[in-house]
Amino acid sequence: MQQIGFLVDCYENKKLKFNIIDYAFFVTFFPQLVAGPILYFNDIKKQLGNRFSKFSLTNICLAIFLISLGLFKKTIISDFFAKYSDTGNINSEDLNILDAWISSLSFTNQIYFDFSGYSDIAIGISLLFGIKIINNFNSPYKSESIIEFWDRWHISLSNFIKAYMFAPALKYIKRLNEIKLSVVTFLIMVLIGFWHGPSLNFIIFGALHGLAIIINRQFRKLNFNFSKKFNIFLTFMFINMAFVFFRAPDFSVARNIVISMFNFNNLSLLTIYGEKNFLLFFVFTPIIFYFLFFKRNSKELSSNFVANKKKLILTLLMFISSMYSILKSYGVENKFIYFMF
Repeated sequence: MQQIGFLVDCYENKKLKFNIIDYAFFVTFFPQLVAGPILYFNDIKKQLGNRFSKFSLTNICLAIFLISLGLFKKTIISDFFAKYSDTGNINSEDLNILDAWISSLSFTNQIYFDFSGYSDIAIGISLLFGIKIINNFNSPYKSESIIEFWDRWHISLSNFIKAYMFAPALKYIKRLNEIKLSVVTFLIMVLIGFWHGPSLNFIIFGALHGLAIIINRQFRKLNFNFSKKFNIFLTFMFINMAFVFFRAPDFSVARNIVISMFNFNNLSLLTIYGEKNFLLFFVFTPIIFYFLFFKRNSKELSSNFVANKKKLILTLLMFISSMYSILKSYGVENKFIYFMF
């Protein structure tokens, strides 16, 4: 995507002055090549001349802290929820309402900690090269609307969509009105869904978000609003349901899970996960939600980072536990989710 942005910027003559060395550094900057954050050439070029000035003990400590935090998010938190999500999708025809919610909430947590963990690692490694890149997540599950969610989730992608898809599309539309704006919004979100994979599920995922953004925009115009807590709850519930289509291997599995999520005739506590895993989920999940909704995120931790004994101990604990988890699961393939796209 950043190559597309580079070509568009060159075509539109956005004063891109570069040499082959700067360009080669930009296209081979490995920390973010696979899953972002998406970078812009000018953002990198401006830092190349003075990047050595960013080498300081504080920045190095921050880099190691972010790398350890990212590893912890992936290997401890995301991989924990992955097992529940996988089980639910494999056994979609046998889910009761509790199973379905465990499965859907698990993937919602899995993808966030997987993707934000990767971004933390990319930001940390970049700092070791003296390059500061964008924080890609800003507590998206605290969003009060779906529009706000896309301003907080995969921020570099949202910025790319606005700059290279949404704005150019509107520029070529004559007599822009609300209907045309809604059609463009919907089509772009469907296209984003299709970009993740040429399947019905991804198209539905994009279409759901497109419709939600259109409805959200109308509610804003009418100044119609609920309380902050209810807005966050409603937005999170929608995101959670839409992610069912993102995760499920095909439409029939997604349909089974969504139907089971609202099947109040099947309220059995006998779940497919077993008593031990069931209890573990309900112990671990509230702790994770507490950190998601009430504690500072990576961006906030980075902004006023101070290297001290407390941070050192926390970094060591996260790194050691992550390494232990990696060694324990040696031979088991646990890729980052966005490596698949």
